[in-house]
Amino acid sequence: MSACSTVEMGSAIYCSAPLLQTPMEQVIRDVAPHCIFSDLFFTWTVDFAEELNIPRLLFYPDNFLYHSISHSFRVYASHANVKSEFESFVVPDLPDKITMKRSQVSHLFISKTRMGDVMERVRQSRNAVL
Repeated sequence: MSACSTVEMGSAIYCSAPLLQTPMEQVIRDVAPHCIFSDLFFTWTVDFAEELNIPRLLFYPDNFLYHSISHSFRVYASHANVKSEFESFVVPDLPDKITMKRSQVSHLFISKTRMGDVMERVRQSRNAVL
């Protein structure tokens, strides 16, 4: 990802991860593992592990604060209630007061994007194993 110069280039890498599904499934079948340990962008491994009747462990390297703020954005959408990119708002439902400006919020929470769709599939696959 560090070689990508734009958000679109980075999105293309993540959005192309499903192209590896068929060849990876064959490799996994050939190896016959006792579990699958997969990156968060290989969302198809949820159903595949279930099909093979083996556990799937998820590698998801983000931190707790990120997940808490992301959850708040999805549930309360407080960033959508401000009038400008530079107006401050409080991120609700956190133990301490965190103030942000809409310009600081990731584009994934503001508009419908291909990468946003990918992240929604990631979130759903993560929740499938909780």
